[in-house]
Amino acid sequence: MGQSTPRASSYGKSLVPMARVYSKFLLELAVLAGMAGACSDPASGQQRELDLNRDRWRSENITEYTYTLQITCFCPPEITQPVLVRVSEDSILSVVDAASGEPVEGSLIGNFYTVDDLFDVVQDAIDGEAHRLSVTYDPHLGYPISIVIDYDELAVDEELALTASELKPGG
Repeated sequence: MGQSTPRASSYGKSLVPMARVYSKFLLELAVLAGMAGACSDPASGQQRELDLNRDRWRSENITEYTYTLQITCFCPPEITQPVLVRVSEDSILSVVDAASGEPVEGSLIGNFYTVDDLFDVVQDAIDGEAHRLSVTYDPHLGYPISIVIDYDELAVDEELALTASELKPGG
């Protein structure tokens, strides 16, 4: 009996350092797995891309511009026709039908977007964990030129697509 106690005791002591090494290994593995998960999370990549392009847009310091906007949604035709949006200091000054040049009815102007609003639409889709979000940014100015959002995989007619083109700085 005298011999079995020291053997058990020395066996236990040799396990303690191994347990510490194993615990450290598991902790490092968990940290790496968490980092890999964060890198592969599409939303985090979309957030980085949004932040980068919003910063690019802001660095251009364009406060007055006109651009063409097309909204695709389950909406009235007055909203889905291509329009020219004129913006100054992040406020919409006018919206005209791109084909006819006729002003859009004043009560409908709230349905259209400034470039900063387009960035907010993307941010809302990321924050709301939209089922599908696809965004293309202008490579020079950074503003979103194409946004396609499917908010809910199972819902019908809640999808939204926004296309921005022909942005011209100045009034």
